[in-house]
Amino acid sequence: MKRIGLIGVSFGMILLLTGCGNTKELTCSMTEDASYASMTAEYHLVYEDEKLTVMDQGAIIEVDEDYANYLSYYEDSFKDSFEDSADYVKTSYKTEGNRFIATASYDITKMSAEELEDSNDYEDEFATYENAKAYLEDEGYTCK
Repeated sequence: MKRIGLIGVSFGMILLLTGCGNTKELTCSMTEDASYASMTAEYHLVYEDEKLTVMDQGAIIEVDEDYANYLSYYEDSFKDSFEDSADYVKTSYKTEGNRFIATASYDITKMSAEELEDSNDYEDEFATYENAKAYLEDEGYTCK
C-alpha cells in the first residue's frame, strides 16, 4: 500500500512540475550569403494545445566593413515597418559595428479575431506545428 501511495505522489509531482498543457516549440533558421553581406533569419514558434501563441522573428545582417553605411537603410526600413505596431507586437533592433540585429515578437493570444484574420503571419502555413515546420523547411529553413 505504501508503494502505491509513493507512486501516486511521484506521478502527481511530475504533473505539477511539468503542467498538464501540451506545449511545443519550433525553431527554424536560414542563412543566405551575398557578395558583400550575410543574413541569418530565424523563427521561433510556440504552440500551446495545438494553437500558435507566440511567434518570434529575428534577423542578423552582417555586411563587409566597406558597406557598414548600408546598415542605416536596414534600420530605417525596420523602424518604418513597425512604426504603428499593435500592443501585441514587441520589437527591438540595434546596430553593432557591421551587424544589424532585429527582432519582432508577436503575442498571438492578445490578437483579436479580426486581427488574426487580417494578419499575413497567421495563415494556414502557421496554423499548426506540422504545417509551420513543413512550410519553413520548404522555404529553405532548417528546423529543430
